This record gives sequence, structure tokens and C-alpha cells, in this order.
Amino acid sequence: MKKDWLCPLSSITDLGSRLKNYFYDKKIISNIELTVPVISVGNLTFGGTGKTPIVDFLLSHFESRQKKVGVVSRSYKALVSASAKIDLSHPRAATFYGDEAVLLAQKHPSSVFYVGKSKSETALKLNQNEKVDMVIVDDGFQHRRLGRRLDLVVVDATEGLETLKPFPSGRGREHYRHLSRADAILLSKSNLANDSSVYDFIKRQFNTHKIFELETHIVDVVPFANASEKFVAKNLDGIVIFSGLARPQQFTKTVSSFFDKNKIKEFIFPDHHVYTEGDVKKIISESKSNNISFLTTEKDAVKLVDIWPKNIPLFVVKIGIKLKGENESFFNFIDESIF
Repeated sequence: MKKDWLCPLSSITDLGSRLKNYFYDKKIISNIELTVPVISVGNLTFGGTGKTPIVDFLLSHFESRQKKVGVVSRSYKALVSASAKIDLSHPRAATFYGDEAVLLAQKHPSSVFYVGKSKSETALKLNQNEKVDMVIVDDGFQHRRLGRRLDLVVVDATEGLETLKPFPSGRGREHYRHLSRADAILLSKSNLANDSSVYDFIKRQFNTHKIFELETHIVDVVPFANASEKFVAKNLDGIVIFSGLARPQQFTKTVSSFFDKNKIKEFIFPDHHVYTEGDVKKIISESKSNNISFLTTEKDAVKLVDIWPKNIPLFVVKIGIKLKGENESFFNFIDESIF
């Protein structure tokens, strides 16, 4: 638990977010409006709630309806300095533009992706340069400068209630009361929640809101560029997993739910970690048996294209989501809100 002396600092965080929201709610600060509908997919807390699979989920839906989507992301820990359109032909695209944005761009070539330090400025540039039917802003809940038609806020159902406290007592970017301005709350990883107090609290506290439960699953384990055979877990001496995520324990938990956890050895790197050849050598050298498999996330794999050895098979765990219940009610809500 956080020490009591952090509570006054959390009050400062809370006061700052309350003032900002007051200025926007009262129109003292005006929004930047685009000529197309904007959907924000955001967080209440810092990192690791499962936004990227949800953006992926939405993109697949809109593409099935022949809608062209523009996606705006902040270039967090990326090398690009100004707002820019992602060019997948760049030799180090994931490092230059950002791993999550490049991953989504690879999976959705019919959509356009822009990254930059300021989401509103980047969205304006996209809107001016591209003909799209809508814009999705990744991690936009606190970026109120950009107007939006729909606010979707992701809350990790597996977290404890204390994480909702404003930083630094918890991981909250703002007080949970501000969830009231969300159009819908998406409870991610609900199938992994067990007795999570957050899950119960959100369902009780915001029972008048639209709440959708999303389950996390392993969709597939696919060969990396250098692996020719399918992944087979049976009879392996062990599985080595590595990742650079905000909450790597969730990836471990998901993998462990499908494989024997006693076989798993884990390497954890900082969120959005840029891998070096030294990192790769360390991962491989720590593994003493030849009868093992190396697994990582899609987000990490996009940064390993030029540095993972061709003679060491690597497999990529594809994580997907599905709604608890029927998809129809969720997508009807989305479509009715923006069209």
C-alpha cells in the first residue's frame, strides 16, 4: 500500500484535473473540432489497461463496413519529433513512430495512422491531409482540447480498487468520479478478474452508464519471421516469455492460463522498450535447454525484425478480445453514436 504521506500529493493531482475539466465543461477553454466524428479510446489510470486490442477491435468493425478510419496516437518514447503519417517502409518504423501505432498500421493497411506529441495538432494534420470517415484517438480521455463525438474509457477489471486513487497514491490520472463524463466504460480482461474490487465497484458505482465487459484471449501463437514451424507446447522443457509492457504480469497471467506455468521463465523490460542485441543475447543465454520456445507479444515483435537471430525460432502471442455476450449491442451503440 502507498504511504499516507502521498495523499496530499494525490490531492494536488485531483485538484489539477478538476480545474482543467471545469474550464472545458464551462467552455472557458474551447475545443478543437474536426470535420469528421472523433472517437476517443482512453484510460482512467496510467498504462496497461488494454486499449490497443480495443482500437484493433474497432478498426476491424469499421473496415467491415467499408469505412476509412484515421488513427491518432501520441509518439510516446518514439524518435519522430513532429506530427507525421506512419510510413511502414521506414527501416526502423516501430522505433521511429512508436510500437503500438506501427503494430496497428501493419494489421490495418486500409486505415491511416498519424503520430505526434500533441494529439489535437496531429488530428488536425490528419484531417487536413486525409479523406477519412472518422478519427479514433488512442489514449484521448484526458486530452480534452480535441472535441470528440464518443468517449470510451477502458478500466482494467483485474486491478485493485486502490489503483483508482489519483497519482501518486494510486495510478489514477484523475479521480474516478470523472468517469461520469464517459459515454461508455469498457471493463477489459473481465475473464481474468476473479474477485477484483475494481470490477465490482465500477458495476455498482456507474450502474446508470453503458458498461461493456471485454474478455482477453490468446487468439493464436504464430511464427516470427524466422520460424517455419508451428508452435507446439507439448513435451517442451520450458517456455521463455519476454515483454516490454506497462503491466507485464497480465501477459504472463494470460500465457500461464494456457500453458503449464511451471515451464515459464520470464524476462521483463520497461514499457515500450527498444531492444538491443545485448538484450536478445541475454534472453537466449539464460536458457540452457534446446527444447524450449521463445514467446513475445506482437507489440514487442515489431521491434525485433533486424536483431533476433535467424537460427533461434521465436513465436508471437496474438492477444485478442471479445465481448461478454453479443457483439451486436456494442456495435449498435457505437454506430448510433457517430453516424
